[in-house]
Amino acid sequence: MLNRIEIFNEMLILILTYFCWTFSDYQPDVALKDELGWNYIYTLLLAIFVNIGFMFYNSAIKPCINRKKKKIEKKDHHKLHKERERFRVKKSEVPSYTMEGLMEKSQTGLSMFSSKEK
Repeated sequence: MLNRIEIFNEMLILILTYFCWTFSDYQPDVALKDELGWNYIYTLLLAIFVNIGFMFYNSAIKPCINRKKKKIEKKDHHKLHKERERFRVKKSEVPSYTMEGLMEKSQTGLSMFSSKEK
């Protein structure tokens, strides 16, 4: 957005610079100078109001929008955290597998197979 404002300002400076040639003695028609002078003022006022509007947007409106977005994101993050907690398994519910426990289970499993064959 800032680049667009800079390009807009540069274009208006170029246009206003071209207007300056019409205010010199190269243009003898006083009525035309008067009309172009008012157009110069209108163009300059356009540039001023666009830049003031841009500054107002960046200093007043944009921070409010950003605060609302952050508030919504925080609320969504809180909901997501609650959902994760709902599906989280407690440590006491998870069986702990140690090497000794696995060896015991494998021995009992093997003994079951060997007893069936007898």
